[in-house]
Amino acid sequence: IDGVKNTVDNRIKGLQSAIDNTRTELRAAVDDVQGQAIEQSVKALLNILGKDNPDGSKSFKSTNFDFERLGDNVIVRAKNGEAVLTDGVLSPNVSEQQLQALDKVQSVVDMHHQIENNAQQNSESRGIKR
Repeated sequence: IDGVKNTVDNRIKGLQSAIDNTRTELRAAVDDVQGQAIEQSVKALLNILGKDNPDGSKSFKSTNFDFERLGDNVIVRAKNGEAVLTDGVLSPNVSEQQLQALDKVQSVVDMHHQIENNAQQNSESRGIKR
């Protein structure tokens, strides 16, 4: 009976280890996709609100983050200077609150596009009325 119990215990440990590895891999994949999505939002934000710098980079400072893009390289830093996102890769130290704040970047971009579209439609409708 002890031999069977040890075999079952070892298999359970092996199964638990496989589950833990799968969770780790899945979390890494989710973080990768999320980091890339945030990077695309940051690029759009910098195209809209970014300030052109002498070195050719674009930057924007918000309440919580400093955003910068040089060529295709994007970096987002927390106000303490710690990198939160570098070239689509989230820092392992990124907090849940920081992720929630970064997820809002896309809504800022969407809002700006909506305002532009409304302004364009208003401009076009004024031209038709004349």
